[in-house]
Amino acid sequence: MIELTRITHPSIPCQDKRIALETGIIHISYTYPRIGYRKIHTLLTRTGWNASRETDHLIHMRERLPVLKKTAETATVRQSTTQTQKPQHPNHVWSYHFVFDQITYDRTLKHLTVVDKFTRARLMI
Repeated sequence: MIELTRITHPSIPCQDKRIALETGIIHISYTYPRIGYRKIHTLLTRTGWNASRETDHLIHMRERLPVLKKTAETATVRQSTTQTQKPQHPNHVWSYHFVFDQITYDRTLKHLTVVDKFTRARLMI
């Protein structure tokens, strides 16, 4: 009888488990492209795999599986309100300002003035 060490004679079931683990990690990574190896490890342990997180990380790095970042939502382009608009008709463009005044005994009055830009009409102060 010939004696062989375990290193020189790898077992076939162990290789089958490793290949099945790799295909599972690849399948999960392409199904959910925004999750990393830690979440993949959690999903694998929930389904019954007994691989360590380091093994999952090594397989993830060796296969160069992508982890996509979340893209920012683009805002719709609207008309800017910071630029002054030319009034076209009455009640089209209004402007408002606060006017402060100080009277005796250090009391301050605050007034809101509202002006129609087309007719230059003011509301009461």
